[in-house]
Amino acid sequence: MADKPTYEELELKIKKLEKEAKKLPKTEEELKRKITELNSFINNVPAMAWLKDTDSRFIAVNREFGEAVGMSPESLINQTCEVCFGKEEAKKFREDDQKVMKSTKRVIIKEKITGPQKNEIWLETIKSPIFDESGKVLGTVGIARDITEHKKTEEGLRESQYRYGLIFNGSRDAIFLTGADAKFVDVNDAATVLTGYSKSELKRMSIPDLHEIVDLHAYETYFESIMAGKPALSEAKILKKDGTKVDTEFSNTKIAISGIPFMLTVARDITERKQTEEALQESEEKYRTIFENIQDVYFESGLDGVIIEISPSIESISKYKRDELIGKSVYDLYTNPDERDELVKVVLAKGRVSDLEINLTDKDGFQKLCSINTLLVVDEQRNPLKFVGSMRDITEGKKAEDALRNSEARLQALSDASFEAIFLSDKGVCLDQNQAAERMFGYTRAEAVGRHGTEWIVPEDREQVKNNMLSGYERPYEVTALRKDSTTFSCEIQARMIDYRGRPFRITALRDISERKQAEEALQEAHDKLEQRVKERTKELERKTRSLEEVNTALNVMLKKRDEDKLMMEEKVLFNVKELIDPLIENLKNSGLDENQTGYVDTLETFLAEIVSPFSQTLHTKYLKLTLSEIRVANLIKQGKTTKEIAGLLDSTPRAIEFHRQNLRKKLGLSSRKANLGSHLLSLLK
Repeated sequence: MADKPTYEELELKIKKLEKEAKKLPKTEEELKRKITELNSFINNVPAMAWLKDTDSRFIAVNREFGEAVGMSPESLINQTCEVCFGKEEAKKFREDDQKVMKSTKRVIIKEKITGPQKNEIWLETIKSPIFDESGKVLGTVGIARDITEHKKTEEGLRESQYRYGLIFNGSRDAIFLTGADAKFVDVNDAATVLTGYSKSELKRMSIPDLHEIVDLHAYETYFESIMAGKPALSEAKILKKDGTKVDTEFSNTKIAISGIPFMLTVARDITERKQTEEALQESEEKYRTIFENIQDVYFESGLDGVIIEISPSIESISKYKRDELIGKSVYDLYTNPDERDELVKVVLAKGRVSDLEINLTDKDGFQKLCSINTLLVVDEQRNPLKFVGSMRDITEGKKAEDALRNSEARLQALSDASFEAIFLSDKGVCLDQNQAAERMFGYTRAEAVGRHGTEWIVPEDREQVKNNMLSGYERPYEVTALRKDSTTFSCEIQARMIDYRGRPFRITALRDISERKQAEEALQEAHDKLEQRVKERTKELERKTRSLEEVNTALNVMLKKRDEDKLMMEEKVLFNVKELIDPLIENLKNSGLDENQTGYVDTLETFLAEIVSPFSQTLHTKYLKLTLSEIRVANLIKQGKTTKEIAGLLDSTPRAIEFHRQNLRKKLGLSSRKANLGSHLLSLLK
């Protein structure tokens, strides 16, 4: 078939057919000739075309029409639509023809028919009455084009827009759509909660309006990079309307809408995570918790593993862009393909799998540990159609768990954030819930619909929840949740009002925070134990310090005594040599010794001098006629000791030491000189 004509082209063809139909002759021969001319004309129309009389019988039909209904044009002449479309549809077509002839106006009809292969076909049909030269209605002329693919596209677009609206406004993360000029084009409800500004206010603002000056340089670099096509994950502080600052994590991606580039930013308040990290860093072990912004990845895949749909967030895990993976096999991402086979086996047997850990390999060859939830989609006959699900990167979370397990208290690491339970309600009554809610509370969707939201809460907390519902409270708060089996757990609730199909509804998200509570208690317990150990160790060190001080004092006394004994011994040896041995050697030298004897005496004198040199510091022999007390004082003066210090060392008085100083100056010939006694004694050293 030729290319499908446009609406304007069909309009022109209809007008030509109307014009030709008015010229129908009255004689049979002319009629046959004119019909032949009309057949030739309508066969050149690139769409289904026909002429009918006032009884809705075909006068002329083109080849396009015959091919569409699976019959030859000749076999349709003088027949009604019943031969090719059946009684019900033929009746409807006849009624349409009658309306056109009665109104004498052209009509455009979009209608769904059943084709010859029992398939549904959408047609856009233009029908117009035919008049003779006197204005009498002779029948109708029609042209129809197949718009089935166009209708499918419209339905797909509506479904996509509906799904986008639910995701966009139902997300707990703030989402900003920004133009190339950095001005906000659209924001979701969560963005107003994060910033404190209304949607209308935000749409009059730009990115720099929400950041401090110190962050603007980094913003410019990031913005240029992102708009160049490079996704970025970053952290910065957002300035709220009330002036407060919020630690925020941003996931930025460039997208194109109708060929126009935009930046899509998903922002998450990480204030609580920051506070937790700072608390952990202050502990003795300096635990480092790695919980980055985990963007869940949504996917759809065939039973054979071919990827049908996958969200752009897959790039943060695999480094592959979404378009690179559509149509590819999921086996290309698995590190171990056997894991995929095992997952398929379990899902086909049980219908679903939750929180299964798998290993993926990214584009750069690095391995990522992920948690995956998968659901089997079946048709009405329970035949498997495809797999749908979500996954998240838990690599860093696993590393954090390993680090915490090595701690003194063997703290249990916080598990990955479980999927949130989401409820849609009207005036507190549940209208719908997601699968996570069923897993978390145990109620099926059929059981949940129609129940009041407070039935999921323990009685003592229901009044608080009810008041928050009525007041439209939107900030997170904690309560104790109640499961179907009467067990309870701690949970965090956050809700907001949304406009859903023109009506206000409340969407509520509940998160199980039991593990976080347990982790906080374990951390406090470890901290308390550490403080107790520090106190006990401090007391022990103080006791040992006092003991060491006492030992040190005793050692100092012993060392001082040893130095005094050593000094006294040296002085005695020196004194005995000088007073007892030196006079004898002098007498020997004067006793008329021969040459050999004189040599022996000289050698003996030399050896004695070497023996006593360490004690007397080799004082010049002309000054060796000193008393024992004077030698002791002289040695201490050479060491730089003061009179007071010498008196203390010799257990004497400063006055007595001064007396010895004067005698030393006399014996050393310094009485009439101003020379320094200590310097002079040092100069006597050889």
